[in-house]
Amino acid sequence: MPLKNVLPGASSVPEYQVSSVPFLTSSLDSGELTTTPIKIEFPRVTRYLVITNTSETAQAALRIGFTENGINASPTRNYLILSGTQSTPRLEVRCKSLYLRADGATNTGFSLLAGLTTVERRQYPLMTASFAPFTTGSLIDIFSGVG
Repeated sequence: MPLKNVLPGASSVPEYQVSSVPFLTSSLDSGELTTTPIKIEFPRVTRYLVITNTSETAQAALRIGFTENGINASPTRNYLILSGTQSTPRLEVRCKSLYLRADGATNTGFSLLAGLTTVERRQYPLMTASFAPFTTGSLIDIFSGVG
């Protein structure tokens, strides 16, 4: 009789206890990001993120979010702002994609370090605040802060 090997899922604790697989990416220069969001899709679910605003100007702020609506403040502001030359601490965040854009008229750049688990992207739910299959305890409640 064939065995059904169970794949690790989004709540698989061991995946977040072991060392992760590194994922690195950066913009080509410190002025590449505009007010048009870019989406970074990770090959696997993340364990943590570290993001650096590579602009040499403190006024060149960077928006960081988990949905396009959230980062564009539509209908609410669901993003983090990172001033030029600053880095986030290690953010223990599980996600399968991330959105970045400049916060104002001044373009900026970024560097990103993510630790990846072996959890496949399809094993993690879609992060959206616009999907509500149930009323109480639904995904709308879980992801209401992402936009």
